[in-house]
Amino acid sequence: MQEQLLNLQDELNKTIVFITHDLSEALRLGTRIAILNDGKLVQIGTPADILLNPVDDYVREFVQDVNRADVITAKRVMQTPQCVLHQQNSSEALTQIKAQMQAQGLTRAWLQTAEGVSVVTKEQLLQASRNHNKAIIDIADIALPLKTLPVNATLEQLIPLAIGNAHPIPLLNDHGDFVGVVEPEQIINILNHK
Repeated sequence: MQEQLLNLQDELNKTIVFITHDLSEALRLGTRIAILNDGKLVQIGTPADILLNPVDDYVREFVQDVNRADVITAKRVMQTPQCVLHQQNSSEALTQIKAQMQAQGLTRAWLQTAEGVSVVTKEQLLQASRNHNKAIIDIADIALPLKTLPVNATLEQLIPLAIGNAHPIPLLNDHGDFVGVVEPEQIINILNHK
């Protein structure tokens, strides 16, 4: 029935007010939910807002057993990637990316191509510069390709990519644009948040 309600909402493109005593159902169906205590409105917000920022002890206790990983999306916790290169014009790209990383004090840069998203670290760039001296280096040759996920992926979907991963997880929007990253440690912190 929940799936039918979601399909109906998509089909009609209308706001639906749904009343339930089942928190899991509210979190699954609602884009915004309200929590009442003895008939009084206690908190209104997105499921992620309520899970991450309960306004009082009543709400905190009410949501304490919810699996945050099933509810919170990557978009809610992502950070904007710094130093993103959208082409791989060898020597120009290398010079540009090194200068940008140095100016911003970054330890990694990103490369988005038609093939996907890759990461290159400061150490890789320095090593490549030393090894190739003045030869033209193609950034794509030293960058590490990473698996991407959509921004609407849940933390549950990010966990397998985060395990043992030293790099943030790249996120793509519906158009395939690289729009954000989630650090593996950030996922752990959110899931441990009490």
